[in-house]
Formats: sequence, structure tokens, C-alpha cells
Amino acid sequence: MFRSDALYTEMNYMIENLSPVLLNNLIQATQHLLQPQLDAQSHLCFMSVENSTLHIMESMLSQEELPDFYEEKLQEITQCCTMLLKTEFPQFA
Repeated sequence: MFRSDALYTEMNYMIENLSPVLLNNLIQATQHLLQPQLDAQSHLCFMSVENSTLHIMESMLSQEELPDFYEEKLQEITQCCTMLLKTEFPQFA
């Protein structure tokens, strides 16, 4: 789409309505990954949720200006990503 008011209205609508859901999915999947009783298949499922959620968030963040929602929630997003990087998952070693 070409740059227009309609395009920016549509983008803002998606950011305002989809972003909280994506953040909630990211946080919930991260919390589930921390549970030691999960089997390997469940870990793969939650990793897939995290991967997909982060890809969608990345596409929203690739705009020219960082949306306010993500600027305000950057610490929560970063904590989830940091947890993924720091946590060892021995079942995948």
C-alpha cells in the first residue's frame, strides 16, 4: 500500500488492538517454558508460539518510528527474550 492516512489508521488500529494480545502470548509462553515438568513436545510448542509472536512483533517494530506501546513495554519484551537466551533446555542438547 502507498503511504496514506488510511494506511496509518489501519496500522495504528492493528498496533493498538493486536499488540497487547501478542505481549500476553509472549509472557504466557515464557512462563510455561520455565515449568520443569513440561515434556519436550510441550517445550517445542511454546517455543514455536514465542518464535511466531516475536516475528509478528518484529514486523510491527520495523516501522519508521517505534510505536508507543512497544516503547512502554520494552522492558517486559526484553525480559522474555533474555530469559530465552539464559535458560538451558537440556532436553534439546
